[in-house]
Amino acid sequence: MRLPACLNAAVFAAACGLAVAAAAPAEAAFTFTVQQNGPDVEVDGSGSLQLSGLSFVGSDNDTLNEISPNIGFLTRLDGPFDIYGGLSGPAAFGPGAGAQTTVGGGDTIGVNAGNGRLVVPAGYVSGTLLAATMIFENQTFATLGLTPGTYVYSWGGQTFGDSITIEVVGPTGVPEPATALLLGAGLVGLAGARRRRAAG
Repeated sequence: MRLPACLNAAVFAAACGLAVAAAAPAEAAFTFTVQQNGPDVEVDGSGSLQLSGLSFVGSDNDTLNEISPNIGFLTRLDGPFDIYGGLSGPAAFGPGAGAQTTVGGGDTIGVNAGNGRLVVPAGYVSGTLLAATMIFENQTFATLGLTPGTYVYSWGGQTFGDSITIEVVGPTGVPEPATALLLGAGLVGLAGARRRRAAG
């Protein structure tokens, strides 16, 4: 069965819009994605960072996987690390007072919004790919005090700038506002075409 031209256009526009939304790159060079995964809250991060525009604070050595939304703290530490200052962004990404886990892997990377600091592996070279995972077992967004949303921490302005994002993803099945708008436009187009076809 051949679809009317107006219906084809509506479906095409909706499909293209959804494809563009899905294919759009993240704004930050490094993104932590925090989401519920069965009975656990999982944090996955990947990307690279440019340290230009930050100031070196010092070095330390520790092992720690912690999330403290009320102070904007999300850190995976595993061994020696360097600390840089100059980060700016939201003071918190939820009311939770914090939790630690022993389940984690990958590189050292972290945000401490309370004092505007970024943590990277010792001797980190700008542009090097980083990846990290933490699993907070038997936890939920409610128990960890997480508020769904996108929290961007940036530095350096337009000349030397970069950013790190914490994306707290809400329950599955709830579309992002932009996706819902595109889907709605496509459905309106389908309904209009159906009415015209029934009338004709």
